[in-house]
Amino acid sequence: MDPRHFFEVELPHRLALHGDVLPDGVVVSFEVADGGAWQLVAEAGRTRVEPRDGRPKDCEVRCAREEFGAMVRSPRAATRAYLTGHMNIVGDVGLLLRLQALLQRPAA
Repeated sequence: MDPRHFFEVELPHRLALHGDVLPDGVVVSFEVADGGAWQLVAEAGRTRVEPRDGRPKDCEVRCAREEFGAMVRSPRAATRAYLTGHMNIVGDVGLLLRLQALLQRPAA
């Protein structure tokens, strides 16, 4: 799983179809080790992806590329990565749960 492709191509396409995923004013960031850092920002009823910046985050996810790939493949793998300390989540985990369906890759 290439995080850059996911955040810059796949996720914006999904958001275009389902723009009102997060409440206005919310920022959720993802930092993938050796993969990059992005944030989802909700404003005016739309959620968009942009490079991570210094603004306050409501939820932050930090993980290795392998755990990121697991997160988009399976909610169980993401839960396992979090519970074993391979994925660090700071802030409102409920926001990440709201994104779960959007982050999951459709079954092939």
